[in-house]
Amino acid sequence: MKITSGRYRNYKIRTPKISSNLQKQIGFHPTKGKVKQAIFNILQHARYVPENFLHNATILDICCGSGAYGIEALSLDAKFVLFIDNNINMINIIRSNIEHLGITCDRYAILQEDITKISEKTQICYDKEFNIVFIDLPYKDAQNIEQTLCTLRDKNWIKKDCIIVVETTRYKFLPYPIVNQTRKVKKLHSVIKNDKSFAINLADNSDINQISSTFCIIDERLYGRTRVIILRYIQ
Repeated sequence: MKITSGRYRNYKIRTPKISSNLQKQIGFHPTKGKVKQAIFNILQHARYVPENFLHNATILDICCGSGAYGIEALSLDAKFVLFIDNNINMINIIRSNIEHLGITCDRYAILQEDITKISEKTQICYDKEFNIVFIDLPYKDAQNIEQTLCTLRDKNWIKKDCIIVVETTRYKFLPYPIVNQTRKVKKLHSVIKNDKSFAINLADNSDINQISSTFCIIDERLYGRTRVIILRYIQ
């Protein structure tokens, strides 16, 4: 995979070598280049994202793998990225990629930890509020996305209006209201059919300011087996 834009454009990111069989067993899914590029196009050009939102942003990259999202953001002049992964092999790959690029240590930190079990010491060390969060859990752990979002909220790690990008399996849906471009709200309901989740969206006339949920969905895209869900933290 390559960095597609910014000062590190065309740099090839080192990624873990895992057989396809093992990937299925552990739920590992390397982010595809076209998905990453599409996400950053959204963050730079979508109407619901403030202009120059990436520039000087403080970013959290959860289950960061090779660090592709965070490094792309640094290439586009993000101020700081905290990379979190609980796998030491991934941590070593991230460190190798960053050191090769010569990124200064004031622009990033790398943490080996489970995001849902952040210690008080860690919270004090990284006492930041993030503008943008990338969440890319293994597909087999997709049920932990809501818990991850709650942890970010409860630890006060996200600013109001923070943009959260979730990459997950196409069969995963999140139980948060959907806000369309007219800032009207749709209620999202998930049902189970043949062991797979399907979304049923019911139109509602509520305004965004009347939402009682902590998060709302502002965009959702499908790329093959991958679902990308973009949320905003509204309270």
